[in-house]
Amino acid sequence: MKTDKKAWHLAVAGCGTASLPVLRSVLLDTSLPLPETVLTVDVDRVADNAFTCPEYRDQAGRPKAEAAADLVRRWSSRRVPTAAVVSDLEDVDWRVVVRAVPAGQLLAVVAGIDDYDSRLNLVRGLRAANAGRDAELLHVQIGLDRDAAVVSVFSDCWDDPCPACNLPYLPGPEPCLVLDRRGVPSRGSLQAEGRAAAETTVQIIADSLAGRLADWLNRKVVLAFDRDGRPGYRRHVRRRRRMADCLGAHWPSMKLA
Repeated sequence: MKTDKKAWHLAVAGCGTASLPVLRSVLLDTSLPLPETVLTVDVDRVADNAFTCPEYRDQAGRPKAEAAADLVRRWSSRRVPTAAVVSDLEDVDWRVVVRAVPAGQLLAVVAGIDDYDSRLNLVRGLRAANAGRDAELLHVQIGLDRDAAVVSVFSDCWDDPCPACNLPYLPGPEPCLVLDRRGVPSRGSLQAEGRAAAETTVQIIADSLAGRLADWLNRKVVLAFDRDGRPGYRRHVRRRRRMADCLGAHWPSMKLA
């Protein structure tokens, strides 16, 4: 994969199973230029069981944001300035994050969050932060399940779809590690699913750096493991639609948030 050398910045919201493969791919496995800066944001701490995040083995009890920032420093050989914010996403002043990016450079915000309220609030926060500024802002949200992944790209326009559009209700939080009655992980380790989502996310970033951000805005990419055909994940891309009566991040009053 080739892209131009346009400068860009990466913020990772939620430093768990969905986000770590993206960090690894961005820093180690692709021809993307290294980001100018990386910001990691997460309020949680590493659990005792690192089954879905083997990179965090022996890191139990540490804030995930700090553990992820250490991985960035290691994988980039300390070439990328990195900062960690141990905080709820709702408490982050995204205006500071957005406005720290120089004009003409891209800010990619990649979120791997299992809570839909936080997903919605992140879109709201980024739209409010970029209001009147028109920075080049790419916002990707990743969800994982057994043999499947969803990669969604949201715009910073208040009139465009949000994570709540066309949902009858917001799903409850669902952690990556789910055990059945026998204590067996019912969703597996989600490693292959995470890598598939990371591959798509890296393509979206590369296309955005090459001037094709508009090709991905308001798109939902569904990745499904093909058990009957060729090994790998089938990719289905569809355009997200705004729900007319959605109470999500659309209200004019949100512009002042």
